[in-house]
Amino acid sequence: DGFKTQAWLETRENLAEYILATYPQLFSTQERALLIQHLDEAESKGYMYETAIVQYAVAKQSAVKNGKDFAALEKQLTWHISAPLARAAELFNLLNLEQPNDRQ
Repeated sequence: DGFKTQAWLETRENLAEYILATYPQLFSTQERALLIQHLDEAESKGYMYETAIVQYAVAKQSAVKNGKDFAALEKQLTWHISAPLARAAELFNLLNLEQPNDRQ
């Protein structure tokens, strides 16, 4: 379990750096703790793939910045889309975000 935790901490750090560089309009460096919180939340909710975790964190912050109820959106999509990867992509798309082509 310690190895898994360490692996997540390293992945989370890499994802945070990627998001801060790619989405500066959503996250400033001063909001890093909030970004880390969103990443941890995505991981704890079962979003396993890096793309899904990034999309979740970015979509959540976009919703917050635009005054949208992210929890309600996610709950509604959970009824229709059980797979976390597909659900994260749909959240991302609903909030009109674009994923750069370099992320797998």
